[in-house]
Amino acid sequence: MVLKKPKLRNTLTSISIKGYKSINDEQEIELKPLTILVGTNSSGKSSFIQPILLLKQTIEESYDPGALLLNGPLAKFTNFEQLLHKSKENKADCFEVGFRIDNKHTCKFTYAKKDGELIVKNAIYINQIKNDKHDKHEYENVRIDHDMSIEEMRKQIPSRLFKLMNDFAESDGDIPEIKISRNRCFISLELIFKFDEDLKKGISFPGARPNIVIKNLIHLPGLRGNPERTYPVTSLNQKSDFVNLPGKFERYVASILHRWKSEDNSKAVEVEKYLGLLDLTNKIGTNKINDTQIEINVSTNSDEEDNFVNIADVGLGVSQTLPVLVALVYAQPGQIVYIEQPEIHLHPRGQYIFSQIIQEAVSRGVRVVIETHSSLIIKGIQTEVANKNINHKHVSLNWFKRVNGETKVESADLDADGTFGDWPIDFTDVELEAELSFIQAGDF
Repeated sequence: MVLKKPKLRNTLTSISIKGYKSINDEQEIELKPLTILVGTNSSGKSSFIQPILLLKQTIEESYDPGALLLNGPLAKFTNFEQLLHKSKENKADCFEVGFRIDNKHTCKFTYAKKDGELIVKNAIYINQIKNDKHDKHEYENVRIDHDMSIEEMRKQIPSRLFKLMNDFAESDGDIPEIKISRNRCFISLELIFKFDEDLKKGISFPGARPNIVIKNLIHLPGLRGNPERTYPVTSLNQKSDFVNLPGKFERYVASILHRWKSEDNSKAVEVEKYLGLLDLTNKIGTNKINDTQIEINVSTNSDEEDNFVNIADVGLGVSQTLPVLVALVYAQPGQIVYIEQPEIHLHPRGQYIFSQIIQEAVSRGVRVVIETHSSLIIKGIQTEVANKNINHKHVSLNWFKRVNGETKVESADLDADGTFGDWPIDFTDVELEAELSFIQAGDF
């Protein structure tokens, strides 16, 4: 089997966090086609991704909520101070979120509170630009501070735009105005070219590239909602290769399935295949009751295809797993699907088999991030690597732990045989300890 190198297109390839909750010193994780986050409870796994969810819900809100929407569908806070790192030795007054895009462009944003208002304190952009004349890459660095002067802003203008400004001034006589422009949770510099009293043209730099990347992330939380008798009808207009579904993904699941079933789409068959592999059901049905409600029905007998019941009348395994499977099948190549605890309500055998479903998604180019406590899922992924179904270079394994109250992340690479060294204490060592204790309990 030939494992192709995944193409990068508007996707996150690393995340760094600093000053957020238990994360004091900057911690960075490389996001590969498959990224695994493991560690004990309260070790900082969720805290690492949470800032990205804050940015996503800020971007997607129907109104401008300011620099950060604290209380939204993906993350809920009431005060900015709840986000900041606090310990006896260190107390942060701001936090920083950084990410790399396509392994080429780096962005870092710092969020703080000033005079009772949340602000983007500063932003750093490092963009890789290809110089065709010399056939090499150059880097354009731009730093923007909330309170920087006009003169400081001008020093950040790239040479290509500086020439444009001078050419415009020579031909028109007016020097373009420069100002800081905020677009929700991001800031950039903007040049205002004035052609006459009524006609102005603005050019922002760097552009709004982070918006696209963050919006395309699909998030499946640890608790994926209670099974409902009916689900809302949601719009699924697809105007580009990447599909932005704002808010909670599980609210779209019924409409996605209904479209697939109505169109006799092979993706519905794929979801049913995965449900069968996990021994949850073999058939899914949908029924659009009216313009606002869709019900999901589940087959309860493999021998009788017409034996359907409402999803609310079967075990939680189906309702908790179905959104994950739909997301993995629905996602476009390059799109990130972040799954918290995919093992919830899955039998141990189902947890192990789930690694095969992840492998198929990764092979299609979907980028998967899982936060898990399941050693069986990890062992299954190791097996997929050993069987050459997943390239070992495409897996990032990250252990989270607390040291003196602060989160530290250790990353490991799998070798071609799927091995990576010692397990963390909360996995195999605990299983062996439990087995030994059981044996000794009956030894007189």
